[in-house]
Amino acid sequence: TVAVFFFVSLFFAPIFGQVPQAATAPVLIVVGALMMSQAKELDWDKTAEALPAFLTLAFMPFTFSISNGILFGLITSLLFYVTTGNLGRDVLSFLPKFGG
Repeated sequence: TVAVFFFVSLFFAPIFGQVPQAATAPVLIVVGALMMSQAKELDWDKTAEALPAFLTLAFMPFTFSISNGILFGLITSLLFYVTTGNLGRDVLSFLPKFGG
């Protein structure tokens, strides 16, 4: 199925390539506003949760890449959990228990 869609996209790529970047800017602003609306759901009093979330939000525009921002936030979150000793309590508690 994916191969079929990739094959079809070969014919539409030149058409979509003609759309100027200025035409996509308003859509990106709306997507950014929708992403920011979820920031109010964060528990900003918990440093281990707030700082990685803030760094994720900050690094996305600075690196011009959503994936780089998410990766930096995940790495920061992992470092917080490992250095504070909460990895076993908060993260590993979600894994299924084996052998009993």
